[in-house]
Amino acid sequence: MIERGIVEMKTFESWYIVLFLLVIWQFSVSAELASPLLLASPLDISLWMASNLSNNQLWTDIIATVQRVIISFLFSALIGVPIGMLMGYFSKLETMLRLPVDFGRSIPATALFPLFMLFLGIGESSRIAVAIYGSSLIVLVNTVSGVKQANKNRIKTAKAYGATGWNLLIYILLPEAMPSIITGFRLGISLSFVIIILVEMFIGTTTGIGHRIIESQMLFEIPQMYSCIIFAGMFGYAMNSVFLFIEHKIGHYIGH
Repeated sequence: MIERGIVEMKTFESWYIVLFLLVIWQFSVSAELASPLLLASPLDISLWMASNLSNNQLWTDIIATVQRVIISFLFSALIGVPIGMLMGYFSKLETMLRLPVDFGRSIPATALFPLFMLFLGIGESSRIAVAIYGSSLIVLVNTVSGVKQANKNRIKTAKAYGATGWNLLIYILLPEAMPSIITGFRLGISLSFVIIILVEMFIGTTTGIGHRIIESQMLFEIPQMYSCIIFAGMFGYAMNSVFLFIEHKIGHYIGH
């Protein structure tokens, strides 16, 4: 109960800060401290959102972005977790793959988009593939870290009872690494979202939140531009909150 009260108090303080910033924002626009061609007021943004909630094209863009992010994240998890588990368990495999993994992480995923377009074309495949590339490495590295940090006493006990190979990986190391894997999921899906938005903004996409943001900016539809940015932020915040909740529950379970 005390912990819940603390969390609620922190949440209230966060909303208080948000409200304060909104008041400052509205005052700055109303007092003409910033040009309306550059900064839309919270009131104008709210009015645009309220009048366009039933806009089919807006929801088409939102759904397109969400689908791309989810698909890229699922493939990232399917790639990153198994390879990370194997690298964490087999030290020789980790030694072999450490250099290419670290080198790959050093290259911004968006910088490789021309290469993906060269092999996969300019359609959905290349857009999703570049997000998979970036986020799968994040998931992989966190999975390796989770396996490395597994409780040594539990591993020894499991081995003493005859657990080896796949049984040890699946029933002992996977649960032990799960908190770190969930953290990798949280970081990975956030990176997928960032990459997808960037790709939608600049690489000839006709749907998606990123496309609508850059189109609004070019047409000087400023309230729409800020509204789409806020929609993107809300979606990113929701994804992060879901994985924080899961991470908390998983950590609590593992701890017991």
